[in-house]
This record gives sequence, C-alpha cells and structure tokens, in this order.
Amino acid sequence: LWDVVHGTCVNVLPAHSDPVTGVKFSHDGETLATTSYDGLCRLWSVATGACLKTLTLSVGVGGGKNQSRVVPGTFARWTPNDKHLLVGTLDSKIRLWDVRRGKPVRTYASETHVGRKYCSVAAIGVVVVGRGGEPSSSSSTSSSPAACYVIAGSEDGGVSVFDLQSSTPVARIEPRFAPRVDTHTTTKKRARGEGTEDEVTGVEGTENVDPMDAKDETVDEDALREDPEEINPRGHVDAVICVDFAGRVGGGGGGDDAGGTYALATAALEKDKTAKLWLWR
Repeated sequence: LWDVVHGTCVNVLPAHSDPVTGVKFSHDGETLATTSYDGLCRLWSVATGACLKTLTLSVGVGGGKNQSRVVPGTFARWTPNDKHLLVGTLDSKIRLWDVRRGKPVRTYASETHVGRKYCSVAAIGVVVVGRGGEPSSSSSTSSSPAACYVIAGSEDGGVSVFDLQSSTPVARIEPRFAPRVDTHTTTKKRARGEGTEDEVTGVEGTENVDPMDAKDETVDEDALREDPEEINPRGHVDAVICVDFAGRVGGGGGGDDAGGTYALATAALEKDKTAKLWLWR
C-alpha cells in the first residue's frame, strides 16, 4: 500500500504464494481484494494490513462428493454496494461471492466465453432505466430501477455480457475472426466415457488450468485473409483482456426521462493491438 502524496510504501502485504494477478479497493476504501495464481482471493484491511478473509477459488472435479481442485484467480471487482465481489478464474468462469458469508452465489459462463490462459479483467455495468424503459442520464438512482451487467472479455476476441442478477448471457460482441473449433479430443473422450462432465461435454473443461502450461492458441491470419465471410468489423482478432464501463457520458442531464449514453471500452492482445470504444444507449 502506497502513500500517493509522498510516494512512500506504508505497508507490504504477504498476500500470496504465487504471482498476484489483481488488486481492487472497495468503494468505501476500507478493504482491498487481491487475487493470485495460487487460487486464493484475500480481503485486507487497508487501515491495519490484516487479512480479513480468504476465499478459496475451487471447482468440483467429479468422482467424489468432496473432491475439488483450486483454479488460478485472475481479477476481483466489487459490486457498487461492496457486499459482493466478482472474481474471475482460469476455467472460463466468473463467480459472484457473498463477502460476508464467504460463498459464491452466482456463476457466469457460456459456451462462447473463453478464459483459460490470460488474466483478463471484467467490469460491472450499471444502467439506470428511466420512465419509458430507456437508459436514464440522471445522476440519481433513487427513483429509477437499475439493470446491472457483468461485461467480460473473451480469449476468442469477443466480449460477453451477462445479467448480474440471473447470470444469464444477454448479449455478445462477436470476434472479428470466428475460430474453428477442434472437437476431436472432446469427441474421443465422449466416446470412451472418460473425463469429468465438463471435459466430456466440451463446454468448460480443461485438464490443466496451470497458466504456465497453457497452449498458445493464436489467430490463423491466413484463414482470416482468405475467408472474409468470417470477419465481423466490430470485434477483436485476439484475446480481449481489458474491459471498462463508464457511467453516463456526454449530453443528457436532468430527470429520469432524459436519454443517456454509456461507454464501454475494450482492448486486446498483440494480434489485434487495438482499444475500442462502444456506446451503450
């Protein structure tokens, strides 16, 4: 922890046994969340540096009621009321944790969302809905319902949007390049009846989620040039690892009936090298 005025370090947290992948302050500034490849998310008191709680990021592997494995954590994001924490893991899933109880209460995943190699960051987007069902640009949310979304970059170059409350996928920005899916291994496992349920279905499974052993799945640039039917000019051609959502931008102002525009920013890795700005009306 740093004193930004004097540029001095005021506390060093013995946070994790493996590389730290994310840090995030709560909105009230009292608690810091950290994530790591060691499969832990820890909550720290900013005032004292004490560890307040440890969340173990584990998933079931089948074959026994209590069998599980730890998966590397990638980021943490607090909900606006600081009661829940959004945590990403390298099993293509994002989970919402109840901070007080220390338990996950929602899981965000889909067949098209991929997150097994890079420490990408998701955002929580809050869209205030005014009378008539249109997004409101009013700074007050007391008299207007709000729709909350989890917005996450995918390693195929797409962006996934989930409803925060129901965890249902509600929208997706498709990648510029639609990668061909190799189902050979999955088909063989299914035929032999091997692997966990996730591995057999091919929806989520990966036998090894160690980030250091992840396979380099780069974009086939020749196929991209030769097959223009697979190009969507809106998306990215490489893994989207940065996502941010802004409140109302530009224009608007005054009252729940006023129209509002929200901003979403995304950025991708070296095959793409672009940051893109999207307007959410």
